[in-house]
Amino acid sequence: TAANIATSIAHSGNGRATLLPVPAIVERIETRDALYTEGFVVDVLSVARRADALLFSLGALGPSSVLVESGAVTAGELRELESLGACGDVLAHYITAAGEIAHPGIDRRTVGLGLDDVKNAHCAIAVAAGPDKVPVVRAALRNGLCTVLITDEPTATTVLEPSAVLEA
Repeated sequence: TAANIATSIAHSGNGRATLLPVPAIVERIETRDALYTEGFVVDVLSVARRADALLFSLGALGPSSVLVESGAVTAGELRELESLGACGDVLAHYITAAGEIAHPGIDRRTVGLGLDDVKNAHCAIAVAAGPDKVPVVRAALRNGLCTVLITDEPTATTVLEPSAVLEA
């Protein structure tokens, strides 16, 4: 699970993982608002904002994404995201190539750190690889949503293609 991976990575680096055991995207805004009144949620987010490093994966936009497969995003919402120019997600915040929130309605149901928290982090480490992740990797790099990128060579080569750099 993601929790096991995060804990293992933290321990291997003599660090500590602090997990937020809630869905990334809830069905109702009222549920999100209620979660933000819970002490453990407030505490975990406070710890995360003070962390030396944030480690997260960038999510592709598509039917096989974790958020779609888990049911957090419906097929209809996926179609809306595509039509609004979303290119993927950063901590479950769907963004456009310009780094803006693609769908404010979905974003208001997202639980966790926000994009400003990522931009203000001392070290924001994004992990992403594969052709389906290229658009969100480009968006994250262009918009200051990671200070470190961990990827594979084919993804890096595609992201750095001269035509892509010129688009920035």
